[in-house]
Amino acid sequence: MKDILVNKRYRVDYKIGEGGFGLVYAGTDIETKHEVAIKLTHVRDGPEALKYEADAYATLSRGVGIPRFLWYGEEGEFYVLVHELLGLSLEDLFEYCNRKFSLKTVLLIADQAVRRIKYIHTHGYLHCDIKPENFLMGNGKNGNVLYTIDFGLARDFDASEGHGVRDDRPFGGTARYATLRNHSGLEQSRADDLESLGYVLVYLARGSLPWQGLKASTEKELAELIKQKKASKRAKKTPGGTGSGQNRVQKKHASSGRGQFFEYSRLGSVREGLDGRIEFKIYWKPTWGTLEDLRGARALKEAEVLTVNYYDQDIWDEEMRKSGRLGLHTDTE
Repeated sequence: MKDILVNKRYRVDYKIGEGGFGLVYAGTDIETKHEVAIKLTHVRDGPEALKYEADAYATLSRGVGIPRFLWYGEEGEFYVLVHELLGLSLEDLFEYCNRKFSLKTVLLIADQAVRRIKYIHTHGYLHCDIKPENFLMGNGKNGNVLYTIDFGLARDFDASEGHGVRDDRPFGGTARYATLRNHSGLEQSRADDLESLGYVLVYLARGSLPWQGLKASTEKELAELIKQKKASKRAKKTPGGTGSGQNRVQKKHASSGRGQFFEYSRLGSVREGLDGRIEFKIYWKPTWGTLEDLRGARALKEAEVLTVNYYDQDIWDEEMRKSGRLGLHTDTE
């Protein structure tokens, strides 16, 4: 599809992803010369899923850490969604850091991820597919900003109602990070997104989750085995510091009723003990820099040192909006 123009403006350059949803290409806005991501689904599959995702992006894209929505429409045999092109996913970076992040890195990821999810929820959506592949780093001046993508499974909801209790909903999302409510076919809530994030953070801190490596003949059988493993683990206290936060997420999930005020800052003790203003120095492993060899890598440098000044993020985000800047305050030495 190279050199094809979408909407007479967005040139398709090369494929960067695919799945049950369709294809994703990197492209170029020929008017601004900016790089874009172009997501396509075949017209025979209908417009519903991609149109809903486009509507979600259009609603959310003014927020910090949400890719800028550019265009949605029909082009030839495809429905097409265009948004700004981002950098590498947490899963990509995880692989190139020997599948283990430092605790400081995980905490910084957690802080931004919770804020992204809170923003999505306060604007009336549940993400419903929280996983490392759906968190991407930005580019250029926003290279330290964590972005949330892929709203193909997202659902809108009424915050005053919390969540429903319908038990006929088919399983959706990624089994590895799904909650027991999702596995059981129950309507998802805000707490499901945050519990899934808890699984993601444990995965990034430890390198794996207890239900990885299970064998089954079909995806449905595998999902059931994973569900059983999670249920058995929930009854036990997870050893180690990273597990205790996940247990608190699950307890908070169990106690969150309809219409109840949701205290995002307390979930999982993401910032517990980080009072006021602290300073982290994060020394990325040299392998982080080798990602220049990976297609789509964005000028990542070896042994980059970031000094991140931690502030109350709600206040800081507002200051950034007023000044026209985005993300955490970051200086490169």
